[in-house]
Amino acid sequence: MGLLELPAELLLLLPVFLNAERDISSLSRACSRLHLLLNPWLYRYNSRYCASSSLLWAAKNGSKATAQLSIREGGDVRITDDIGWTPLTWAAQNGHVDLVKLLLETGEVDVESKDAEGRTILFWAAANGHAAVVQLLIERGSVDMSSIDTVGWTVLFWPAANGHEAVVKMIIETGRVDVDCKDTEGRTPLYMAAARGHEKVVRLLVQQGRASVDSKDYQGRSLLYWPAVNGYKAVERVLLEAEIPHVNTTLVV
Repeated sequence: MGLLELPAELLLLLPVFLNAERDISSLSRACSRLHLLLNPWLYRYNSRYCASSSLLWAAKNGSKATAQLSIREGGDVRITDDIGWTPLTWAAQNGHVDLVKLLLETGEVDVESKDAEGRTILFWAAANGHAAVVQLLIERGSVDMSSIDTVGWTVLFWPAANGHEAVVKMIIETGRVDVDCKDTEGRTPLYMAAARGHEKVVRLLVQQGRASVDSKDYQGRSLLYWPAVNGYKAVERVLLEAEIPHVNTTLVV
């Protein structure tokens, strides 16, 4: 009797005698029958002995099928990698909305878990402009919009600084953020948007967010300082239209 003619019960004993995940993987890929039998076993092994690395990989790369199989075979949805990121962090950071939904539906993930810099999954989704993920998290209603990271940035700072207008609009419309919150250097979300030349975000924060145009950082630089230095004329016009005081454009020494 050939190997592949053995009953399934006996074939399923083969991985027990293999000591490495790569060997089990190679065996499962030998033919379609072994793959069907051993692939779930492989994911079970990964969950138990390899820190659910298959689930982390799936979250990073947006493979819903791999994530589903890993979870079904015991994958730990709260596992963290060597930088403290969970599968949910990776899925949110990379904008994989289907993976975020899948992980949330397990009911076992912590949407407020923070990495070493104090940033939640909402921070990373917003920072990278992933509007669908941000909207999903906001609609849950339970995410903390006032959370602050280690440099004093709230979730509004990131999309403002990176020029993600749609995400800034979503966050403002919740009415649950302080648009004039200052970081450890005295900068506001409007300050960062202006400093980096994001005209549309500046206009949105001023007009819809009612952000203060009188704000200065802790070195005395007004909102016009960096746009003037960097030549962001369009941003300067928006701020001047908002009647920002000219006296604050110089550095206080």
